[in-house]
Amino acid sequence: MVYYEPRVTQADKDHITHMLSKYVMDIRHDHELYRHLHCYWPDDPIGPNNCSFDVITAPGSITIYGDWMSAFTLRRYGDQDMLLDFCNDKGIAIGYWAEKLDMDEHTKNAAIMAIDTNAFFEDVRNLIKEWYVDNEYPHNDERINLTMNAIREAISFEDSRHPFEQLLDVPFYPDPYSYSEDMCDIIDPENTPGEHYTLEWVRTGMALQWAARTYAAAQSYKKQEQTRRYLATQKHMTMCEHPPLVKPPVVGI
Repeated sequence: MVYYEPRVTQADKDHITHMLSKYVMDIRHDHELYRHLHCYWPDDPIGPNNCSFDVITAPGSITIYGDWMSAFTLRRYGDQDMLLDFCNDKGIAIGYWAEKLDMDEHTKNAAIMAIDTNAFFEDVRNLIKEWYVDNEYPHNDERINLTMNAIREAISFEDSRHPFEQLLDVPFYPDPYSYSEDMCDIIDPENTPGEHYTLEWVRTGMALQWAARTYAAAQSYKKQEQTRRYLATQKHMTMCEHPPLVKPPVVGI
């Protein structure tokens, strides 16, 4: 089954970031690499369980599930702690983490990949134009438009067959008097036109990054607080002599 969805925009990512800024974390279990982090929006008008999610970690694995996304488990063999790697980048290596999903390729693609129907035809048009240019074949917009009209008529997004499979069956005639070219020679079968990561998978990656950074901030906060208390005891200083620490959105610290 093919999932159709518009490509994720920066506005989509900004909305997710805004939503996550309202979340808090409840560290329900924290023993070495075994953690259970419950993340939720306490002021959600529907209730704190609405759009909540949980992160479970163990050596070499991390699982996220909840009301805001499907359940996903990522594994990296030979690695002990995967969680804090989500803190490393300003952005998210969304494709890299997709490779670590604990599922076969077919199931993975069905779970996290979608096709933007408009982008599908835009990508095909660009690839056909590139073919003309690379092969130094005479062409113009009218010729490309005729080809694209034929492709649009031949492909149905309501068909049970993947649109890419349908595309490969469409004959391509570089000009009205030529033999047809194999569409596989024009479009790389490894790169499906219009394909992209779903909004849910992008949201999942951003949620994991938020959880990792929030957990790391909580650990740093507790260590700094302990250090300040120790220095205050040893040097007879008061806590007021230090600039205030910024408390992360974590329950109970």
